[in-house]
Amino acid sequence: MNKEEILRQLKIYDAEQLPKLKRIIDILNQVMKSYEVVSTDFLSPDIQGYINAICFHYPDLKCTLEGGYDGAEYKKMIVYPDYLESVESDLAILDITYHEKYGDISHRDVLGAVLGLGLKREVIGDILLENGHVQVMTSSHVATFLQSHLTKVGRVTVSTDIVDKEHLIEKLESVQWLHTTVKSLRLDAIISSGFNLSRSKAVDLIKAERVKLNHNISIQTSKELSEGDLISVKGKGRIKIDSINGMTKKERYKVDIKKYI
Repeated sequence: MNKEEILRQLKIYDAEQLPKLKRIIDILNQVMKSYEVVSTDFLSPDIQGYINAICFHYPDLKCTLEGGYDGAEYKKMIVYPDYLESVESDLAILDITYHEKYGDISHRDVLGAVLGLGLKREVIGDILLENGHVQVMTSSHVATFLQSHLTKVGRVTVSTDIVDKEHLIEKLESVQWLHTTVKSLRLDAIISSGFNLSRSKAVDLIKAERVKLNHNISIQTSKELSEGDLISVKGKGRIKIDSINGMTKKERYKVDIKKYI
């Protein structure tokens, strides 16, 4: 398939997405020629949003996304000829344990330890945290490498093992609920309320391309939002419109916002 033609049909919001999308098209073209099974690195949610539109141009191939568990944020794409009913997954769960008395481990600590071993961010998916316990979604060969080389995360000595899904940590969300009212459902109004900012500051952040709506950069301050919309502001965190509950007597929208902490 013509790569440039496919790219022209996509609404690409961020220039940094372009090389990743080109790589996905290259992989699809590779499978069309070789009839082999190919798995990508882990894809961020914004890139995943383009998969259906790209794979539409390859009716003889199957494209599936998997992240290791239901609700995973980062996922690998597996591409294979459509005559294959199923393919074997190369996903693996790296289990990391440590003694809490020697310190605690954060999401950032795990990323730093992996990158410090010379690996790139895209070879690992979601990171699940529990007291004294961490699990990393990755591929089987990366899990084997980390099992041999990952002995410390930050200053904390760790032990590693590869486990199956039966031992998966339950992902728990740490959130703060905001039950508020807003004059409108515009993007700038929701940011202002959700992050306790002035409306003008919210506008500045949007225009500076520091805001993503459903994982894509949005510069439209007046964009009307709906239930389920996810908004992230660089340096401030993420919020999600959980529900819109009608109007007050003063004609303001009653909104429940989930703020991730």
